[in-house]
Amino acid sequence: MSGPIDKPMPEFPEDLENDAALYAIGALDAQAVAQFEDLLAKNGVAAAALKRYSLSAELLAESLEPVVPPARLKDRLFQTILSESAKKPVKPDEVGIGAIRSHEGKWKPTGIPGVTSKKLHVDKAAGLVTVLVRMEPGAVYPAHRHSRTEQCLVIEGDVSHHGHTYGPGDFSWADGGTVHSTLHTQNGNVLLLIMGTEKEERL
Repeated sequence: MSGPIDKPMPEFPEDLENDAALYAIGALDAQAVAQFEDLLAKNGVAAAALKRYSLSAELLAESLEPVVPPARLKDRLFQTILSESAKKPVKPDEVGIGAIRSHEGKWKPTGIPGVTSKKLHVDKAAGLVTVLVRMEPGAVYPAHRHSRTEQCLVIEGDVSHHGHTYGPGDFSWADGGTVHSTLHTQNGNVLLLIMGTEKEERL
């Protein structure tokens, strides 16, 4: 009984062999990849050449010992990703999701000395606006009447009103129709406010 007869390996054009080998190990540039994949879709010979070298590439990968990258390389990679991500503004998509990065948006004067604000979001349906308010040290915000409930979270610094002083993380609110007494700050602050879109009545 005779042994198995080895089939001769098919011969491919040299250029095709080179491209198939480089494609199998991911060494082609983007333009060459596009050209080779277009050839794959039209040419069965190219697919056969790739099949041969794909198997070789898999065996080569399995023969290599895994290498743990140094910690500094991982840190550099994450820093690069974060840096590139920060450069790209997040825009609202079709389902109404959006964001404003800390470095985005503009602080605008309110007409009150030492007080600026940055608008974050307007909910037209609810008639509410979310803003950051920044008061410089010693600034005073005049008493005012609320058109609807106002919510206030202290992000930084201090703010005093109605005989109480609030610091970072403190939250207060005032219902619609109520009068807010004068707001003072000793060291300056940044406040997150959610309030009505109507212009407030200053007293």
